[in-house]
Amino acid sequence: GPDGMVGESSIAVSVNTGPEGGTFAVTPTEGSAVSDLFTLTCNNWGDEHLPLSYVFAVSIYAYDKATDTTSNGTLASFGRQMGSTRVTMLPPGSPSNNYRMEVQALIYDALGAAALTQERTVQVQFVPNVCVDSSVCTRPDLIDDMTTAFGMAMSRGDFAGASEQMLLFGSVLGNKQFHAPGSEDKTRLVRNTLGELAARYFDQGGRRRNLLSVTPAACSVDCLQSAVNIYSGFSLTDPADTTEATCTPPINVLSQKL
Repeated sequence: GPDGMVGESSIAVSVNTGPEGGTFAVTPTEGSAVSDLFTLTCNNWGDEHLPLSYVFAVSIYAYDKATDTTSNGTLASFGRQMGSTRVTMLPPGSPSNNYRMEVQALIYDALGAAALTQERTVQVQFVPNVCVDSSVCTRPDLIDDMTTAFGMAMSRGDFAGASEQMLLFGSVLGNKQFHAPGSEDKTRLVRNTLGELAARYFDQGGRRRNLLSVTPAACSVDCLQSAVNIYSGFSLTDPADTTEATCTPPINVLSQKL
């Protein structure tokens, strides 16, 4: 200063760090997509700001027929929960990598600081068991299993659980096997059924806040139109403009039209 004196000052700033010290595991490490149950578990995470909450995320893969390639996988998360364990079915792994996929968890403290776990790799095989003609194939099939699980969640008012089933159901449409020659009828049936489930979801009180993020293109104009036909409160200004690409993610697209 002008009197030749020099002063110093300091401000102590506390930064809230995320939970630490814990582990994350998935068991079993291999199984069948949208069929077998997997247990995702976080253990021994500590933080001074309790309670902790948990978000589990899985990789969703989409096949691009034009380039004959499968995406690296985009993480789609289940809803945040207070419990440190989640028992769930999983979507298919990457067909270009022996059906391997990555699973992660986010652990939040009460102030919102988060820790991201390391990825865990599991092998999740997928067989597109979709019965188009019940006289020549075995039931129950994929659609029976998924609609039953969806119906059970809806009957108990579990919109998050029903949304999880739609995420899993929609994820299979990104699989290469639904783009193979001769699979058109199976793909159309799955897409239309997804539209019917979405229509039922909204008709019974599901809202956008209950929906999960789905990233691969999984819903065509036919899928959306199926929902239009069933859910009278749903409308498209111009269905012709709604391409498969703009239907990504399919469930969020449906919600945005309400």
